[in-house]
Amino acid sequence: MGVKYFSVGIPQPLAEEIRKLQPILGYRSVAEFVVEAVRRYLPQAQFQADRKLQELAKKETESIA
Repeated sequence: MGVKYFSVGIPQPLAEEIRKLQPILGYRSVAEFVVEAVRRYLPQAQFQADRKLQELAKKETESIA
């Protein structure tokens, strides 16, 4: 079975900026650019979320002690 997709709207000004970059950077579509941008940012977001969860767990442990 293939990959399922989720539709997301982006502001028109951002789409226009991406369209300007498409031919220069070789993206076939705005969607292709957005997918790559999300893939690049996701590890950073996951790291930040993990740090926040660790900080919360530490605070919870300290408040219990």
